[in-house]
Amino acid sequence: MPIQWVLGVHRRQLTPYKAQLQYLSNDIQAAGISISIATRLLYHFGAHTTSAEANSHIHLPLYNKGTLECHLRDLFWLCYSFDKDICLRTGQPSSINDSDCDLSLPFEYGRLQSINTHRDGLEPDDTTPPLFPWDIRLSIIKSEIYQTLYSTKASFKSASEVLEGIRHLDATLEQWRLSLDVDVRPTLYHNPDMSVSKNLNTQGVILRLSYYHCVFMIHQASDRHSFPGLGAGTDSEGILSSVKITATASRSIISLLRIKLLSLKGESYW
Repeated sequence: MPIQWVLGVHRRQLTPYKAQLQYLSNDIQAAGISISIATRLLYHFGAHTTSAEANSHIHLPLYNKGTLECHLRDLFWLCYSFDKDICLRTGQPSSINDSDCDLSLPFEYGRLQSINTHRDGLEPDDTTPPLFPWDIRLSIIKSEIYQTLYSTKASFKSASEVLEGIRHLDATLEQWRLSLDVDVRPTLYHNPDMSVSKNLNTQGVILRLSYYHCVFMIHQASDRHSFPGLGAGTDSEGILSSVKITATASRSIISLLRIKLLSLKGESYW
């Protein structure tokens, strides 16, 4: 492999890290631009796809960040995570089109994600799978939330179609929540009277906040559309239910922040 090609990878990895810094500095628009640039570079290096051997999970070697393929895929998932979150927060289309990418999860991702989330004092090496800003599976759900409820195509949907999308996404999000280890699994809601484990680390808090944000974005869609002539019936009841869930999710975010804000690492929020 030409040395210039390898050096090019290492130079270009600075763009995703720049986007991460901009995001954590609350410069969301600048972060979105950096992610767009980084995405084109990662496309060039083929980081949006994986080899047939990796997909088969047969005789798959242990994760090793020292290999170029693993390193590029890490950069891809880092960009993907920020891209889908920025898309949902700004309402602007994402830079990464899911249909053009191989979104196969890293081998044994769910199990390793659960183990690493519990290990706050972990000293990572090249064989330690990284903890991305959010659970990759949740980032994929964020992408579906935007496409189903907030894209230009979604704005032409009827009330029934919107509510059908909300129900589907709500079920998908719940399936993800239940797949998590009970120690890191977000509760359906949070209020000031609920206790929070002292062992809940920054990653666990961010996971909960992101879950409540997804609940909020899913059910808020019922209020983002005007449905003239909508009277009493199943659709109107569904919209009222979504409005209540949206309010509960908002209160859950505020409640959790009030309790855990002082214990969070300062570089993890703005």
